[in-house]
Amino acid sequence: MALAPLATTADLTARKIDTSESAAVAVLLASASAAVRDAAGCSISRATVTVQTPGTPEQWLTVPGWAVTAVEDVLVDDVAATFKTVGGRLWRACGWQPGCEPTNVTMTITEGVVDVPADIIDLVCSLVAGGLSALEDEYDPKRGMSYERIDDYQYGMQTGDDEIVSPMELPERTKASLAQRFGNSAFVTEGA
Repeated sequence: MALAPLATTADLTARKIDTSESAAVAVLLASASAAVRDAAGCSISRATVTVQTPGTPEQWLTVPGWAVTAVEDVLVDDVAATFKTVGGRLWRACGWQPGCEPTNVTMTITEGVVDVPADIIDLVCSLVAGGLSALEDEYDPKRGMSYERIDDYQYGMQTGDDEIVSPMELPERTKASLAQRFGNSAFVTEGA
């Protein structure tokens, strides 16, 4: 089941962003939300998700995720594990890697907040506005244009790592900021 977008059409309308193309708006809200969640490494909004993290020989395991409120169904290499939750961490007497080989710890967690932070809503709305603008321009192939001069005409394009491929693409600085803020310590295998 897909997670609900991090912003709504009401959020877009409040920012004077035209929502008359409802199908495009829905697709762009989903795409922008996915880009932000991917960079953050968590759902941000309240969700029950299944995450996977490497096991360690230590008895304590930090629960991956952001604003975790519940942990259920903990498996070590697909075998149910007995554990105790203490102070937001999991404790297991024999550790999370009982043998010499690496293990995968899979758990279902409830994470995120009921009210999405205002700056995240604004970020998603900005991405959607960029997507709608690109849609109006029919995804113009000049998307990577970095400058254009008129006298003695010149036209410059961004290339390589600087080229913007999609209006949903987050700058590296924004990705790093989201990963630092929300933690990027687990691999989400499914959302509910």
